[in-house]
Amino acid sequence: MFGMVDNREKTLVKVAGMRISRPDAENIATDLGITFNDVTVDNHILTIYITSDECREIIKDNALLVFIAMALEKPIEDITAG
Repeated sequence: MFGMVDNREKTLVKVAGMRISRPDAENIATDLGITFNDVTVDNHILTIYITSDECREIIKDNALLVFIAMALEKPIEDITAG
């Protein structure tokens, strides 16, 4: 079997001490202006595929962690990039 190559631009975020549920991931996607399929979670590592101009602008402004903290209703201290 051949695996599909995913060439989408992405960023990784570590969320300490919590599991991210499907509704949490949907909230993050909505806040970033991307689709639910562009947010994945594995072992507390949140992968965000940067597929919208709005998301690019948020990352460019170094506001990604703030948006994620607001979507999860968690302190920003529990969230680290990369």
